[in-house]
Amino acid sequence: MSLSLADLKSLLLELLFLRDVAAISDVGKLGDADWLEVKKMLAEHRLGPLFHWRLTHECSFLPVPPSIREYCEGSFRAATIRSLGIQRELLKLHRILESSGIRHVGLKGARLAFFCYPQPGLRPMRDLDILVPEADVLKAFDALIDGGCSRIDKYDGSAEAWTKHSHHMPPLRSPSRMIGVELHRSLFHLKENGAEGFELSELEGFWERHAALSLAGKKIPYLSPAEQLLHLIVHAVYDHQFNNGPLLISDIGYLLQCEQVDWEAFWRLAKQGGHEKGATLALRMVERYWGKQAIDWGIEPIAVEEDLLESACRLMLCDFEASNGVRVAHAFGLREDFRGKMAYLVSKAFPRRSQIALVFPVSEKSPWVYAWYPVKWWWLMTHRLPGFLRARKQVRLKAEMSGLGKLNDWLNRIE
Repeated sequence: MSLSLADLKSLLLELLFLRDVAAISDVGKLGDADWLEVKKMLAEHRLGPLFHWRLTHECSFLPVPPSIREYCEGSFRAATIRSLGIQRELLKLHRILESSGIRHVGLKGARLAFFCYPQPGLRPMRDLDILVPEADVLKAFDALIDGGCSRIDKYDGSAEAWTKHSHHMPPLRSPSRMIGVELHRSLFHLKENGAEGFELSELEGFWERHAALSLAGKKIPYLSPAEQLLHLIVHAVYDHQFNNGPLLISDIGYLLQCEQVDWEAFWRLAKQGGHEKGATLALRMVERYWGKQAIDWGIEPIAVEEDLLESACRLMLCDFEASNGVRVAHAFGLREDFRGKMAYLVSKAFPRRSQIALVFPVSEKSPWVYAWYPVKWWWLMTHRLPGFLRARKQVRLKAEMSGLGKLNDWLNRIE
């Protein structure tokens, strides 16, 4: 390649998001190998529709090969058609829960695609996320199945086990089978030890603060702008260390463009959950590409070093297929001695019985739970181990591990 992978990632982020299009440079230097790598990153992170929009609205002058333009146009067309079907599915899910008397709010992608982006197809969705009160999550899960949703073979573990050990229920297929559905009992992930942490939906008045937005004549409930922004940031920074991709930049950019955020409430909530650093970093990343925003930073905003900012931005374009292997290899590397490293590997090979019950159709209290451990080991050997070994050997994945370490060190550092 004519550019290093790190520089190519930085250039792609500029191509996708930089508001000052005149500042985009080096595009003419890209060779065939570079454009193949760009296409791979566009496909992995669902960025083709957004790049098509940029190329037809703001950056048409850029010397982008016809094959890349055709790929992005095709992905935009497909995403636009798919968004119409997803809208129909969302309305079905809303009707099912509403008729069952279950309070609910839509999360992330659907709210952004249908109400914030210029066109829904610009924001492809892997699944539809819906939050319900924890006390109603099993009732809501059964209601969705009765209403036409179906279980996925890969996630056929006990629904009751998921209510105890996961922040969401087993993923479902929507009534038409076109998209996955995740029913959440909490907004934030559980901690690594399974413990509950700060949870937005448990705060007083949460279920009365939602924003009702009109979709095809129906009022769909969504999070308030401040809560939606914080959820986007915690999900990307703390739950996924940015490996869920660069759509975070446009998600926040378009959200701030169409909504008024109560900044005092936002920073109060971020401080309550210990998320101030991650919130500051994510918003600085948005300003880097989207331009200055009307953000009230408070009296003493947290400083973010340029090197950290650059590294975090590049993490958004990680190798998506290898991301789990990178995270495991990074966690393995944090153990300082042989004993610690072996203990970590044993914990992965012999997870708690409750973890087995999440994936396989067996109760954690049943003696048959142990029969599923060999199946788990086979899955680890064929799916997780190859990614772990790649992350330990490949130069590009070692760079991602380094960036991940830098991010976690900064987030966990006590100032």
